[in-house]
Order: sequence, then C-alpha cells, then structure tokens
Amino acid sequence: MDRAGRVPRHGWRAASVLVALCLIAAACSSAKAQGTLGATLAAENGTVTLVKVVYPAPVGADSPAFPPLGHQLAAVVLTVHSPTSAAAKFSDIYAKSQLFDSRGAIHLAKSTAKYKISECLTYPTFGTVPAGTSTTGCEVFVLSAAATPTALQISGKAKGRWTIAAADIQAGTTGSPGAPAPSTGVTTPTTVAPGSSPSTTAVPPTTTTSFGPVATVPTTTTAALASAPASHRSHHHGSALRIKIDRINPSSGFAGLKVTIFGRGLGRTTQVTFSGVPALIRKISPAKLVVTVPVGATSGPVIVATALASVEGPKDFQVY
Repeated sequence: MDRAGRVPRHGWRAASVLVALCLIAAACSSAKAQGTLGATLAAENGTVTLVKVVYPAPVGADSPAFPPLGHQLAAVVLTVHSPTSAAAKFSDIYAKSQLFDSRGAIHLAKSTAKYKISECLTYPTFGTVPAGTSTTGCEVFVLSAAATPTALQISGKAKGRWTIAAADIQAGTTGSPGAPAPSTGVTTPTTVAPGSSPSTTAVPPTTTTSFGPVATVPTTTTAALASAPASHRSHHHGSALRIKIDRINPSSGFAGLKVTIFGRGLGRTTQVTFSGVPALIRKISPAKLVVTVPVGATSGPVIVATALASVEGPKDFQVY
C-alpha cells in the first residue's frame, strides 16, 4: 500500500493467485472418492464396497409392507470394512446412503424390515464391525417405476460415490417358500446394512413395484393388500376408491412449510409422504388435505395413501 492508501497492482495480482490456490486446495480436500460397481472406496473410518444392485427387487407375498403403486424397490448390497486397528460402529464408517435415479431424484435408504426381498433375507442388521473384519448388508430404496438407479453415494465426514451403469443392475430373483435367499459369496460377521432384518426364509415375490421416493401403505392395512390379488389392488386404486390428486400448492418449498393437496377421495387418507418421508397431516377432508413438508424429505413424488390404495401427485414436489 502506498502513501495514498492504494494497493499496488502487483499486490492485487498476488491476492488473486492466493485466493485461487485456496479454492483449488479446498476443492481437492473435499473431493469424494469415485468408483463403479465392485469398487472399494474410503469412508470416514474404514472402507465400503458396492457389491451389487438389484432392480426391480420383488417383494414376498407375506411381506409386512408393499411399495406404492407405480413404484419399484431397489436392493443395494454393500460390504463395510473396519480398520485393522480397532472395531468400528457402522455409523462411524458412514452416516447414510443416497440413491440417485435417472429422473434426478435422490432417495434415502429404507429399513429392510419393511420388505421381504429375496436378495436381502440372508443379511443381518449393521451394528459393530469387529477390527479387521467386514460386514455385508442390504439397503432398500423406493423409486418411481419410470426411473432407474444411476448412482449411489455414502455420506459422513468422508464421502464416496459409485456410478451405476445399466449393465451393472441385476434383475431380482424369485425365492421359494422355506428356502434361504441365494448367497452372495461374501462373508458376513454380525452386522449389515442400515436396518436389514435377518430371516431364514425367502418368500415368492408378488407382482409389485418398489424403489424411489417411498410412500408405503401403513402396516395395519397391508395385510389386506397382501391377501388380495395384484389386479384387485389396482382396481381399487384406480376406480373403486376414486382417489386423485389434482394439484399441490405450493409445488415447492422447505421442511416445515404447510402444503395443501387438492383432489378427490382424500377423506380416508391414512398417510402422506414426500419422497418416502411421512408428513404431518393437519387437516383432512374429501377434497383437500393440509400437510407439513417433513424434515428429511428430498425432491420427489408426493403420495397419498388410504387403507387399500395410494396415488401419486401429478408432478414431483421440489424441496430446497
């Protein structure tokens, strides 16, 4: 700086270079590990391998819950490796999984205890991973049937992202009553993916869909769905109950915002979900619902469910 208080031209140039270097260093330090199917990526306190992606993943006839109509389930099998020095909790290795689909929507993993999927039945629930060992588990996501998985990302202090090519996706298998689900050939200690429920039997799947912004019919009503043929459930969904969402106002917003859903047949609503996250229902009537955008919701479909049917809004709700 000269006597007049001006910064010399070379001083500004040096400052600009310094800022650019800082930005580059920050970008490099925060860059997430990248990979494809089968790759092992560094996580917060260990490593994670993407073993396989199954889509659509059929649901067994006696599953406690079914995906909403017009949706498919995707099963993602991961192996979590702890450091050789000490045992690590699953939550210490990475905090959550997010599945990206071809429609640009992001989905959070759901508990496998909700769905009986052949590919997930042999895996226990993730817990503590003993030092120097690995645990394999299954995570479930619910997508619109019009979308396909394109990437999986794990988040925590460290982040990893796998790109999922169409050729990497396997079709779901049909289990037989009383038979264990096919083995993946991966050794499994005593822990597994978020909320995967151990089971010894695989049940034949029904013609159902799953995956993507989840909106499941409450478990108190899924028994009726399970016992009814798929064609019967579709009939109720489309005509007998005459459920319809005409519009949602506003069509975008943030968690905590009040949203009004206009339509018909809404008086028997039991649940409303935003990209799979249940919302608080404030007011209910045959032609209108007033709900609150739930914390944790991401951009995706709004689904209204009754005892025997569910319906998706005309377009995705954008969360920001």
